[in-house]
Amino acid sequence: MQPLGKGVQAMQVLNDGSTIIGSTGQISPAAGETYAISVNSSTGWAAAASAAWASVSPGSGSNHGIVTVTVAPNPTTSSRGCTITIAGQTHALIQNAAAASTKISPTSHASPAAGETYALAVTANTGWSANSNQTWVAVSPTSGIYNGTVTVTVAVNTTAAIRSAIITIGGAMHLIVQDSPPIAILQQPVGQNAVAGTSATFMVDAAGSGTLAYQWYFMPAAGTTPQPLSDLAGKLTGAHAPTLSISNVQPSDAGDYVCIVTTVGALVTSSAAQLIVVDRLVVISNQTATPGSNVIVPLQLIAHGDENALGFSVNFDATKLTFVSATAGAQATDATLNTNSSQTSSGKLGIAMAKPSGAVWSAGTQEIVKLTFTLASSVPDTTVVPLTFGDVPVAREISSVAAVALPAGYQSGSVTALSGYEADMNGSGAVTITDWVKVGRIVAGLDPAPTGIDFLKADCAPRSSLGNGALSITDWVQAGRYAAGLDPLTAVGGPAAP
Repeated sequence: MQPLGKGVQAMQVLNDGSTIIGSTGQISPAAGETYAISVNSSTGWAAAASAAWASVSPGSGSNHGIVTVTVAPNPTTSSRGCTITIAGQTHALIQNAAAASTKISPTSHASPAAGETYALAVTANTGWSANSNQTWVAVSPTSGIYNGTVTVTVAVNTTAAIRSAIITIGGAMHLIVQDSPPIAILQQPVGQNAVAGTSATFMVDAAGSGTLAYQWYFMPAAGTTPQPLSDLAGKLTGAHAPTLSISNVQPSDAGDYVCIVTTVGALVTSSAAQLIVVDRLVVISNQTATPGSNVIVPLQLIAHGDENALGFSVNFDATKLTFVSATAGAQATDATLNTNSSQTSSGKLGIAMAKPSGAVWSAGTQEIVKLTFTLASSVPDTTVVPLTFGDVPVAREISSVAAVALPAGYQSGSVTALSGYEADMNGSGAVTITDWVKVGRIVAGLDPAPTGIDFLKADCAPRSSLGNGALSITDWVQAGRYAAGLDPLTAVGGPAAP
């Protein structure tokens, strides 16, 4: 015996020629469905539905049986009902209304400057109205119900500039961009990755007759309406020029950039150039050192919290810096660090490091590795030795725990050669009582905070790192220890002044 389903009930034996059906009613969803009604009869019977959107199978039978009812989807926003009749017994069927929906196809169209007429397909289950936001675009009809066609008539473009219009039908939008004589784009704008806070530039090179006009558009997501750009002081320049420049890029600037170039009777649209804004960053710090001394250069990862491993190479001038060692940073003590120093004589150092399986760096600024170099004694004072990222011998890449490459930016640093000693504020080549007093006045706010090398001298604590980039009472204490001869003099260095 089969298990009982919806609309099916246990049979009782009939011998009097009558018929009983297992269900007298059903509420069906708007999407439609199929369900069963049991028939208990001792004679022949016929089944039928009063509406075309509901069908029954089989249409007849004898004795006991099952009638399957198939309900088609309801395309309207009104509920509907019909009656299922089996051997004179009635079963009431009510179907719920569908949610209101209007869609148009296509959603955008490029129209020639000469004008044209074309059609939009409307798919709807409700009433709708159609309108244009520009007088040079007409729509007909301006209203309708359910599925239909809207005819769009675009007038001749008598201006020298590109123009656009939006048609709205029942809340759905259709974008029209009207164009003009042929213009060739010789160089398309190129997509790029930009680190948050830096700048991005897009360029288009076009050729055509007459004076060319440029209009850049921004689309924050694929399929969105293009937004015409305008110059904004300190943020955006070149919105109406071949070169578009964006300063201080932020995640909200990410998206596609398109340039439309026009002249009298001509229009051409560039390909979309995607801007990806990266806020995951590996940073080489800026340090100072006395020629002939060692300098420690910390590297930091500005992490999202999903980074498990990373690799990169650091390039440097091997005539000025000699690689000494690489050690795990404060937030990488559990990581495996592999150092490839086979090309350091040529100024190339490879770093590869990974957290344990499943582990990641926490979101925020994390010290990942500390590199120690010796600054050549022949390097002149104030010389800046760049430290840049490269891909030899180890390519730049950051991986998640799932071995998925993560987008990232890489910010270079430097080592600046500066002579003198920590806390030697007077530049006498020694740390005296007056130097100690001077540091105390600075940290107490009695004298203004110095800049440049004087800041590096005053910022002398902690002694192990030649300062920490800030001035505090600990710097005064350390200056006192130098003045008292409790600690040996140390060549000036440490983090660069803020």
